[in-house]
Amino acid sequence: MQSLFFDTDGCKRNAVWEPTFYIEREITKPWQAFAEYAGDFAQRGGPKEIAHFGTAYRLTARQQVNFHFGFGVSLSAPSHFLAMGYSIRTDRLPGR
Repeated sequence: MQSLFFDTDGCKRNAVWEPTFYIEREITKPWQAFAEYAGDFAQRGGPKEIAHFGTAYRLTARQQVNFHFGFGVSLSAPSHFLAMGYSIRTDRLPGR
């Protein structure tokens, strides 16, 4: 995926190009693993590149938990990170 952002940095626009490469593999029907490379290349400031790995387990058709970790590939990226999350998908907006 390719993205382009125009962040505001000190009252100036800072264009950031963000290429992402993502692969995913289903281990069993509700369980999957992924690997991702992501980079932020800003007009001003150093590149921030990360390698990101994780797994997600689908609890129901609309809920999942995930665990992921990663590390920086470039000097200005975080040296490492570890996280977990819970996601719920809603098909309709509340109140509609």
